[in-house]
Amino acid sequence: MLRRRTSNNNLMMKALAASVMTAAMVIPVATENAQAAPVTNTTFKDVPKSHWAYESIKQVAEKGLVTGYEDSTYRPSAHVTRAEFATFLARVFESNERATVSFNDISDTHWANEAIQEGLALGFIKLEDFSKNKFEPNKPMTRGEMSRWLANGLAHANADYGKAIEEMANSSLTLIPIPEFYKGGVNKKDLPYIGVALGTGLLSGYKDFTFKPNGNTTRAEVATILIRFMDTLKKVPSDFIGLQELREVANTGTIILTLTNYEKARYNDTTSWYKSTEKEAREENMSVEEYLKMLWGEA
Repeated sequence: MLRRRTSNNNLMMKALAASVMTAAMVIPVATENAQAAPVTNTTFKDVPKSHWAYESIKQVAEKGLVTGYEDSTYRPSAHVTRAEFATFLARVFESNERATVSFNDISDTHWANEAIQEGLALGFIKLEDFSKNKFEPNKPMTRGEMSRWLANGLAHANADYGKAIEEMANSSLTLIPIPEFYKGGVNKKDLPYIGVALGTGLLSGYKDFTFKPNGNTTRAEVATILIRFMDTLKKVPSDFIGLQELREVANTGTIILTLTNYEKARYNDTTSWYKSTEKEAREENMSVEEYLKMLWGEA
């Protein structure tokens, strides 16, 4: 019986990984730290049409979300800093709301202060995430930190995303299908945000399935992320099977309900799904309920 439970857990982990980690793999690039001047070019001499992120870069430039440099470059391999990412997300939301928080290293005239205050007002930036009253605007964003800002941004737009964060944060059953979840190398407080980022496809894993929460993100990668983020803002959490599974695991320790509904959808109607599942269960000398529990764990 213990062997079956271990097998079930392994199967559930594989099922989670299969659905949650299906977004395009990101490719790490060695970069320099840089700050863009507000130039309104929509094509750049260092981003040819053959560049993997050409279309995304062109889109975010056309929307005015990410600007280039005075020398007509985009610098796609440069790391994205906190100040820059605050500015990018603030441009997505275009809110008039502002906080009145003073950081020791951000003056009222700092080029990103308005965006930072907007982020604090909307909640995608949280004051408690910073120590010694320093924002460190030129510090490259980590992927764990980016997950926080993106997930908090979704929660501002739709409270159910916030509920998903809470469910994964407050449950002892939460399981995030990345190696760092088991081997370490990730701040446990970041896990629910990483879960939302993975579950919605905003961020994805690398070829070795790691998430690299302490890794950085390039300006090319962030263009793609911003396009995904704007698309995700138009959707609700239930639109994402991966996020549904992560929430169900956090709440019940199993993904039987989400997977069952997914399998039903594949057959277009409940009757044909049930008949197929019933046949498979009969081959195992089990009832449908016993068969589903064997596959996906106890509900």
